[in-house]
Amino acid sequence: MNVTIDESNMTFGPFSDRDILLIEKSMTYQKIQNNVPIAEFLLSKGSQKNPSAIWIIEAKSSSPRSEDQDKFNKFIQEICNKFINTMHLFLAAILGRQGKMQAEIPTGMSHITAANADFTFILVIRGHQVEWLPPLQNALDKQLVPLKKTWKLKANCVVVMNDAIARTRHLIT
Repeated sequence: MNVTIDESNMTFGPFSDRDILLIEKSMTYQKIQNNVPIAEFLLSKGSQKNPSAIWIIEAKSSSPRSEDQDKFNKFIQEICNKFINTMHLFLAAILGRQGKMQAEIPTGMSHITAANADFTFILVIRGHQVEWLPPLQNALDKQLVPLKKTWKLKANCVVVMNDAIARTRHLIT
């Protein structure tokens, strides 16, 4: 069965229900959500070359420009927290620390382990101009360096795109 997600005035998908974890709607997250912000969903993007690829997707309808440093820094911290918390909750589930959530993990992610998980953090901002994307990507990438180093994540694991780019990558319709 195919699933679509409406978020920030964009429609993500359709994706196979075996490849998507609507983590915000999971029973486990519903119980712990207070003070634990997370991203919209996780998407299995495994391929023959990289069978354990997981995309963590966060959607926004806008973002502050880098010229307003206080708002920009607050936004970057908020997005980083969502990415980190989402990754941690997913890893806690596959490690058995959130046992009930294991039943919610779709079949397309059932082979993922803490040892082989290959995360990519994707921020999609509706209507954003292409030239506004690099400062966001650079700031997120810099803020996530400790996570990238401790988990040995790939150097290009942070991606910021607008809805036009997301459409070309078949993330949104």
